Amino acid sequence: MNKMILKSLKKTCFWISLAAVSVCAAALIFLLAIQAHSIPSQPIQLPSTSTLLSMEMEQIKEDKSTGIVTVTDTTDMEAILSALSRSRKTSRQSVNDSPNEDNYLIIRLKMKEGEKKLYLFSAGNHCYLEEPYVGIYRIDKEANTSIYAFYEKNTH
Repeated sequence: MNKMILKSLKKTCFWISLAAVSVCAAALIFLLAIQAHSIPSQPIQLPSTSTLLSMEMEQIKEDKSTGIVTVTDTTDMEAILSALSRSRKTSRQSVNDSPNEDNYLIIRLKMKEGEKKLYLFSAGNHCYLEEPYVGIYRIDKEANTSIYAFYEKNTH
């Protein structure tokens, strides 16, 4: 009878240990998920309008340009920068000179000390802003739509 009690006790200890390990693993996963959501996403680094001389916007469709729009009005540049600033960095890497997409909008920020080139594009149900070799940022659809609307309004 002693052997039977000992065997039963070992089984019970095994199942209790397994349950404890499972609860600890689930708690760890839960805490890591909470931590990942509490870290704010990095916004894109954009120049101020005081250092910006102009902007150029050029839409590419099927590898062909549909025209270039040059923006020099400070109010318009502020509005575009405001929309661009609503983007948040993703974990995706930027490893190309331009996005691997057929349709996108190039935004060239012309500054006193050089130029910054950004690409606005859609993939799946999401909109993205890519700065080559720096990062890919997710931008909300309203900001994406307002930037494209500005471009369309000024090409016709």
